[in-house]
Amino acid sequence: MEVETQLQIAANLGYLPPKETATLLTTTAELGKILNGLLASVSGH
Repeated sequence: MEVETQLQIAANLGYLPPKETATLLTTTAELGKILNGLLASVSGH
């Protein structure tokens, strides 16, 4: 996911501390699952 890539870049450049990076990556993964479920529901799959 693009957001995950941007978070990794920010972390590698020192803009995000490791603990916050991990929290944000977990949150984006959960959000991705929710959005994929919503898309499947709306498209009828």
